Amino acid sequence: MQTAWMPMLGMLFHPIYTVVNAAACGVLGANELAGFGLGSLTLGILAISIGTCFSMAAGTLVAISAGAKDYRQCRVYLHRQYYLNSIIFAAICVPLLFIRPIYSLIGQDPIVADLAK
Repeated sequence: MQTAWMPMLGMLFHPIYTVVNAAACGVLGANELAGFGLGSLTLGILAISIGTCFSMAAGTLVAISAGAKDYRQCRVYLHRQYYLNSIIFAAICVPLLFIRPIYSLIGQDPIVADLAK
């Protein structure tokens, strides 16, 4: 518990930046708010959710190894995680690079699509 308070505090305050950004975009106008929402949703689906799941899986394996005092295995899991994240995020970058045409294909308003990319 002694080392877990900072991540727990971060998880509590993490959504605040989204609320502040949504409030600021809401003042700018409807298109800006829609672009912010679409961009946030796209990043959440493609990057944040996958990265969080990968980190949680590695955290479980590292915790088990640390509990067994096998620190070499902790490093092995960490380096494997770096390698896997690099591969996954390189693959995720492809749709993110072409997100504007993807938005157009699904019928998104061009102004909102430009703001979301």
